[in-house]
Amino acid sequence: MSSQLLAQNYELVLIDKLHRHPDNPRRGATDQIARSVARHGFYGAVGAQRSTGAILAGNHRWEAAKSEGLDRIPVVWIDVDDRVAKQILLSDNKISDIAKYADDALATVLLDLRAQNALEGSGYNEADLGDLLKSMGDAIREAGAKAVVEVEEAQLPELSQTPVTQRGDKWNMEGHWLLCGDATNRQDVHRLMSGTKAHCVFSDPPYNCSVHGYTEEALTIEGDTLSLDQFKDFQ
Repeated sequence: MSSQLLAQNYELVLIDKLHRHPDNPRRGATDQIARSVARHGFYGAVGAQRSTGAILAGNHRWEAAKSEGLDRIPVVWIDVDDRVAKQILLSDNKISDIAKYADDALATVLLDLRAQNALEGSGYNEADLGDLLKSMGDAIREAGAKAVVEVEEAQLPELSQTPVTQRGDKWNMEGHWLLCGDATNRQDVHRLMSGTKAHCVFSDPPYNCSVHGYTEEALTIEGDTLSLDQFKDFQ
């Protein structure tokens, strides 16, 4: 079937004019959605089959709205037969299941909200954020360990006894400059930078989640187990 725009229209209707689709297999966190409605208000619209009043998209948002005492909600009426209604009902949920999060982007948003004391209302809490940061740290350690093994197994060429580059050499690498020198030597740094200053941020995320080092002793980063109040002061 070619792409087409289904017959539909928007209307603000009495909440009891709608009902949960009897074949909907989805079970959601209605209480969390209700908290969002209570905090932010009801936004968007549910999609419902016009001929039956059965909700095809937004069953749990409708239930949350009822629990919060709303008497009307916005609806997009969709004119489809029962077969297509069931297909829409299932595909709307299945497509949502397939979607994935970019952990680094999610962590950035959550850390920003936490810094503003605004995690409440996002659907996430401190435990969720801690689990996310820990899983990211585990993934980083696993990737690092794998990289070390790959380097150790690689057949690296022998180092030349007469290296080409000598102390003081400055190389132009297609617009990027590389100096063979000492980063703690002021003259070397000035020669590389030609008087300009680099825009740098030195960071080592994730923070405050007891990341272990790669040493045999598995050393813990000092100060990486702060309380929430201490961590806010650190930020």
